[in-house]
Order: sequence, then C-alpha cells, then structure tokens
Amino acid sequence: MSDSDREHLLGYLLGALDEEEHQQVERALECRPELREQLDIIKHRLGPLACDRDHLVPPAGLAKRTCAWLSSHMEVAVCQPEATGAMPRSVGENSRMPSVSRLRERRESAPWYSWSLADLFVSAGIAMVAAMLFLPAITHSRHRSHVLACQNNLHHLGLGLQSFALHNNGRFPQESREGARAFAGVYGPDLIEGGYITDPWLLHCPAAPSQVSRQTWRVPRHEEIRRATNAEERRRLQLEAGGDFAYSLGYFVNDEFTGPRDNRRSTFAILSDVPCMQSAGFRTANHSGRGQNVLFEDGHVQHLISCMLSNLNDHLFLNDDGQMRAGVNDRDSVLAPGWAQP
Repeated sequence: MSDSDREHLLGYLLGALDEEEHQQVERALECRPELREQLDIIKHRLGPLACDRDHLVPPAGLAKRTCAWLSSHMEVAVCQPEATGAMPRSVGENSRMPSVSRLRERRESAPWYSWSLADLFVSAGIAMVAAMLFLPAITHSRHRSHVLACQNNLHHLGLGLQSFALHNNGRFPQESREGARAFAGVYGPDLIEGGYITDPWLLHCPAAPSQVSRQTWRVPRHEEIRRATNAEERRRLQLEAGGDFAYSLGYFVNDEFTGPRDNRRSTFAILSDVPCMQSAGFRTANHSGRGQNVLFEDGHVQHLISCMLSNLNDHLFLNDDGQMRAGVNDRDSVLAPGWAQP
C-alpha cells in the first residue's frame, strides 16, 4: 500500500477531502478489501486522540488583572525617591520625573545588585504568573504522552493475543486452576515464546512507578518459572511475566473453569494497567492514580478513570462476589497481576 493511499485514508477519516476525492476513496474501499482493513487500523489508532478533548481554561479576566497588577507596581517603582530616605521634591520644573530614556540608561548601566525591592517583587510576580499558566499544561501534556504510549503497547499486545487465539482454536493464553500455569502472567511468556510479539518492552508501561531499563527488561520463560526453588522466587517471576499489566483470570461456565476466549466483545476486558493492591478499589499506580488503560476483547483500548465498567457495573479487578478470582460467569471479567491465581 502506497503512502498516497494512506494519506487519502487519513484525509477520509478526518473529513479533509473534497467531494470528488471522498467519492474516489469510497469506490476504492468497495473494490479493495486491504484498504478497508487499513482504514480500520488508522481509525483505531486515531481513537486515543478523542480522549484529549478537555483543555485547561484560565480564569476569566486573568490576563487583564495581571496586566493591571504589573502596571500598578511599575508605577510604584518609577515613583520611588532617587535617594534612600529622601523625600520627593515638590512638583515643578526642577522636580520633573526622569524621562523614559534616562530611566532606561540608568537601568542598563546599573549592576544587578542595584535593583530595588519593587523590581524584585515585580519579577517574582511575573515568574509566578508564568508558572501558574504553563506548568499545569506541561504536566497534562506529559501525562497524555504516557497514556498514549501505554495504549500503543496494549494495542500491539492485543494484536499478539488475537494472533495467538487464531492459532489456538479461538482461545487466548490459558491459566490452569493449579500447577505451573496457574498464574495470571502466563500470557507474557506465551506471547514471547510463541513469537506472537518480538519486543518484551511491550509489557512495560512508561508511566509505571518502578522505572526499568529497556536494555535489562526481560520476560521470564515458563521453564524458568517451573524450576524456581521456592515460593517467593516463583511469585517474583510470575509477577515479572505479566509485566506492568493485569491479565484476565478466566471465568466459570456451569461450574467449569475456562480461560478467556476471543469472542470479540467490546465490553469484556482482557488486559489493563496492573492494579495497586494498597489503593482504594485497586486503582492502578501506573498513571499516578488518574485512571487505567484497558484492552477489550475486540482489540480497542480505552482510558478509564474508574475501575468500574459503567455500562455493565462490572469491577475490573474483582468478580461479582467481590474477590480477585476467576469470574463467576462468562460476562464477569476479572483482571489481576501476574502472580494472582484463578
């Protein structure tokens, strides 16, 4: 597919094409299935941009009040007596205020330590106003960049999971009720060892509190986990296997346990930022408690402020019985850190 095709598809999604180009793209979509597939991919990748619609709006009249405040303090600085302790002379020809040019020459020739208290006060005020205006925007921008980078990793993990299911009778990586595969992080080694993803860094969230080096980041193999000599070592490896994300614990159907399946449901969560066991409701610490990214069965990724799926009243990290265990039915999605057992 050429770059021109991609540009036309992007313009089609953004409504930036003229009528003739719009109709040409629609005709091409009807005749070329690969274009329709590429359109779906581009639309999916543009999805996270819809989350950033809120803008920080300064208080009404802030600029006007700031300019008035600075103006009043500049007048105080200019009207100060020339000598310390000297009283202002009476208004007259010989007591006229210095001209603007004389003030400028005096300021340019004066060393920094000759600044008056008013000068320092005004400068500090300007710095404070600038910080109030720009720091929140910078912080918000950094948070959004981390959210989008995390969503990108989850999107690629979703493609790997779907590819795994395609080669395993529609089943995602399956935990066991007991034994060496009885942990939620089983999906990590399955995807890596099966070649469904080639970059272990995809299991890392850039906003995770415990930052690690890309050069040292690794996912333990199943054999390494099986050969762990004690429970503490095994638990550590299981946690590392899941990376910075939580995976589905599966669910029960007619009292029979089953792992997650690829049913392409848009409301069933399959992966998310790992929960913090010490926070209220197990809200993740990956994004400073400001929400978690969630991957659903159909492959779309969404940033949720709450741990509840509002449309289903389903908690991301607890089953309908209020436990971090396998779901009690096929609609009960439960995500858990790597060490958790079904």
